[in-house]
Amino acid sequence: MAPHPYISWRQMYMARPRVHLHGVYISKTTYVRHGDKCYQNEFYQSWFLIDYYRYIRFFADGTVLMWTTPDEPQSCVSHLKNRQFKHGLGIMPGHYRVVGEKVVIVVKRVNQEKKPVAASNTRFRSRHKEIEQQQEQTFHVELELSGSRSARNSRMEWRHYAACTRRDQWTQFELTPGKFPPFRFKLNTDPLLSPAEILDSGL
Repeated sequence: MAPHPYISWRQMYMARPRVHLHGVYISKTTYVRHGDKCYQNEFYQSWFLIDYYRYIRFFADGTVLMWTTPDEPQSCVSHLKNRQFKHGLGIMPGHYRVVGEKVVIVVKRVNQEKKPVAASNTRFRSRHKEIEQQQEQTFHVELELSGSRSARNSRMEWRHYAACTRRDQWTQFELTPGKFPPFRFKLNTDPLLSPAEILDSGL
């Protein structure tokens, strides 16, 4: 029998790939957008530098929150402190699994849309009712953990990203480095974990 590579459970936990639970992984994307031409000077062209962020927050029970927004981390991290997030911000809940160095994430987004529906009686055709229709989108994300010796598992590279709006109709995104930069772990100064979660995470 081959000797066990770890001398203790703690060493195994620290050495094997895992996601950090005491902060947020952040990916910042920057791109240039063309502006409108100036009617006073046809040779003048305006340009805009656009930034937006992707946030991922992992929990010890296998749940995850994912959020894409133009808001900076200073105003966003506080919304990801616990699983009871504020609805209406675009935060997507889901679940994750760590398989080797790969992190597999499945999150869902439900859009509430109000659509007018005409009355069935022809006498009241001018009257309309509004009903809420739910449109659910499922996102499948695969990331690969990496990092340095002093900051293990502090970086996640994109490996797969697909979305499904209808059953079995998936759209896979091309993972170009400019549009999908890696996630980097940010340790939050405010306590994101409760004492029980800190014990579960092994910190």
